[in-house]
Amino acid sequence: MGTHAKRDGGDWVISGVKRWIGLASLAQIAVIWAQTDDGIRGFIVPTDSTGFPATPISPKPSMRASVQCDIVLDEVRVPADAMLPGARGLRGPFECLNEARYGIAWGVMGAARDSFEVASTVGGLAFAPKGLRLAIAQYNGGTLWFRNMAANAELLEWAGSHPGVVFSPDHKFLVTAMHEPALHGWRLADSRHTRVSGNLGRVRLPC
Repeated sequence: MGTHAKRDGGDWVISGVKRWIGLASLAQIAVIWAQTDDGIRGFIVPTDSTGFPATPISPKPSMRASVQCDIVLDEVRVPADAMLPGARGLRGPFECLNEARYGIAWGVMGAARDSFEVASTVGGLAFAPKGLRLAIAQYNGGTLWFRNMAANAELLEWAGSHPGVVFSPDHKFLVTAMHEPALHGWRLADSRHTRVSGNLGRVRLPC
């Protein structure tokens, strides 16, 4: 363990680096595990302490709903009673992990179920010129994804099943096929609904 704590008079001085610490930039206190002359011990550290910057990790490819941070502990000073009295060695942090695993497991199950439900509705894919955007046809409309997948998708709604999708030849409209058979379009500049005729191979837009 790279983080260490040493006694300085009646205080503890903690130094080290932590990574992937959940909600560290939002929490008011942090539980910090550090190596001492008496083994690994836990400390309650206020996050507004001098020498305690918490920097969110960005961009993150997954679990973006949870803020994860890098923490640098630069000689952070805490009083003697900040030490957790009953936690010695690795048993303390591992017991915390054991309590958290139940919630983590349900979080994974929820994410997997949501991914399956979204994937099961996809009817078609289309790439904009130069690959700057990806369009997905799905039930009740379509979605536009930008190359920076951390950005939120733009939802274009129209009731019904949409099994196919293309960008118009002038790249200004998104057009989906429906089961009627019919086409439906959206003007990309403002997401306005547009009447479209023809088929996905030869889209005809209003003049």
